[in-house]
Amino acid sequence: MKLRMLNGAHSMLAYSGFLAGHRYVRDVMGDPALAALVARHMKAAAATLDPVPGVDLGRYAADLQERFRNPAIAHETYQIAMDGTQKLPQRLLEPATVALERGQAIDAFAFAVAAWMRYALGRKEDGETYALRDPRQKEIAARLEGARNDAGAIADALLALPGLFPAALGGNPVWTDALKRRLALIMDKGMRAAIEEEARGLVSR
Repeated sequence: MKLRMLNGAHSMLAYSGFLAGHRYVRDVMGDPALAALVARHMKAAAATLDPVPGVDLGRYAADLQERFRNPAIAHETYQIAMDGTQKLPQRLLEPATVALERGQAIDAFAFAVAAWMRYALGRKEDGETYALRDPRQKEIAARLEGARNDAGAIADALLALPGLFPAALGGNPVWTDALKRRLALIMDKGMRAAIEEEARGLVSR
């Protein structure tokens, strides 16, 4: 519950929020489109969990969103974004796999992973660079060398990282199509525009 709903939403908002110019989680929650995506992500993550007697996942999600909005907490998106390759499996890839198996919507997870892939380039849209602070940073940079702004090449390079993406995702055309379409939108129009279109439901599964 914590890994998929709290931490998963944190990862999504960290990658997309950082690239959209938001320094803190509270700033992300003040962005209506991103706040909507946080809520969507938590709902999608909750759907991948088996029911637990006495646990109200909707109430938990509401409490988390209230905590994220707390103006007294200065939690930086850049800090949350570190160590992505260690965090993605439990936070995003496992629930995405479950969602596919159950025939549930994968939009939230595809967007979150596409945002990570864009973040993995190590440069903002204005060209400013930043360190990934990931144990596989050098390997990621080597694999992305030459990919430039080609969303398909970027996705293929990162999907092929050894031991990261399970075969149930990397070899699933439903997943790869949803992921690549979102990454292409981010690369073509920028993160801000991609967030707006995603929030409006314009990027279908």
